[in-house]
Amino acid sequence: MSKTHKILLEVTPDEEELIAAIRNYCKTYPDGYPELLIYAQRLFDIMTDMPKNDNLITDKNQESWKF
Repeated sequence: MSKTHKILLEVTPDEEELIAAIRNYCKTYPDGYPELLIYAQRLFDIMTDMPKNDNLITDKNQESWKF
């Protein structure tokens, strides 16, 4: 198990969601669901796509979010 330490860091709601998605995937590994990995990867891809379009992540009811 990895050592952990606490830090105080300000994150955006989208960054917080990405961190939660990664942690949820890691908690379920190796029996995890591929959808959790796909979801985390999709969040990362959207967050790093330039130029930024802030409406992409917050509107999860878009057709592109359905798996």
